[in-house]
Amino acid sequence: MRKKNGEKWLRCGLALMLTFVLAISCPVTANAETLEELEEKQQELEKELEELGEQLGYKEEEIRQLEARIEEVMLEISALDEQINACIANIADLEVKIADNEALLETTARQLSAAKETEAEYLEAMKGRIRMMYEYGDVNYLELLLGSKSISDFFSRIEYVIQMASYDEKIQKGLEETRREIQYIEGVQQQAQLQLDLDRVRLENEQTTLEATRKDKQDLYKELDKDKASAVAYSLYLLEIQQQRSEELAEVAARYEELEKQGKFTGTGDFIWPVPSSYYISSPYGWRLHPIYGYERLHAGTDIGADYWADIVAADSGYVYYVGYEDGGYGNFVMIDHQNGYITLYAHCNSVLVYMGQEVSQGETIALVGSTGASTGPHCHFEVWYYGSTTDPMNYFS
Repeated sequence: MRKKNGEKWLRCGLALMLTFVLAISCPVTANAETLEELEEKQQELEKELEELGEQLGYKEEEIRQLEARIEEVMLEISALDEQINACIANIADLEVKIADNEALLETTARQLSAAKETEAEYLEAMKGRIRMMYEYGDVNYLELLLGSKSISDFFSRIEYVIQMASYDEKIQKGLEETRREIQYIEGVQQQAQLQLDLDRVRLENEQTTLEATRKDKQDLYKELDKDKASAVAYSLYLLEIQQQRSEELAEVAARYEELEKQGKFTGTGDFIWPVPSSYYISSPYGWRLHPIYGYERLHAGTDIGADYWADIVAADSGYVYYVGYEDGGYGNFVMIDHQNGYITLYAHCNSVLVYMGQEVSQGETIALVGSTGASTGPHCHFEVWYYGSTTDPMNYFS
């Protein structure tokens, strides 16, 4: 009775284990990814990465052009600075010339003042002659000579007339020279003042123009630098997106490789006979009187009688989910998860040739026929579970 209860609990435990295996090994179809979907995703990511690469190329070229233009503008600003400095130096030289001109103007003013004093002296002398003529009356030189009272008086008057004429001529020439000197001095003063004004205006205009041009270049430099910063920021953004997409592509490629690898060891649902050397069925699937324990119970598999050490092969591709031993039941047994809802079990093996987690192909030898556990002779107990429920293995063979 204890053996009967123990076997009952063993079967329940196996059913629970199989249910758990199926729950974790068989993803929900709605969330599953197919190779076609992953390949399409790879192509999308590769196309996006190609476009990102092109955009990055454009941005890098834009940045290079901006840097070249910025360098040109900086050189232009440097050249303008040199011109402005030269203009400032010219203005400084002009200030020296202005000081020299002012000194010249002071000298000219002193000369002009001296000339005016001389003119005044001549004017006084002229006034003296006029007074002298007034003393002799309002007569001319001929009248003065004809009015002589004697020969000696006549000659005295002639000498006086000659002296007066010479004096008049001297005064006349002095006045003319003074007038020409004053006119020259005035011309020099006016020309110097005019040239000074022209030079000042020219240099001031030149400096204003240069400074305005420099300001424009400086504004252009700031705008170009702003554009460059914007382009660099966008390039960094594109690089970040590119990195993300590259990582995504690597993940998709890994999933594709894993799924492709799994596909090689995923069952097709079409089983092959697990014991190629024997097709003898010693006990079919269904209720029966247990040959050892003596009570009726469900025989969850098909017993295939065969010689000791005969090959037991995987009925379909998959991976070895469990390898174990049960003294009162299966003995040495192997469970293969075919990753499509099916799990097959091979029991009473003499020895197991695979290990847990190993991937196996359909037809690959996984164990050798034996009679371990609760067995009356060499055979392979073969079970097929579908989503946690036992099924008749013969339903899968014609």
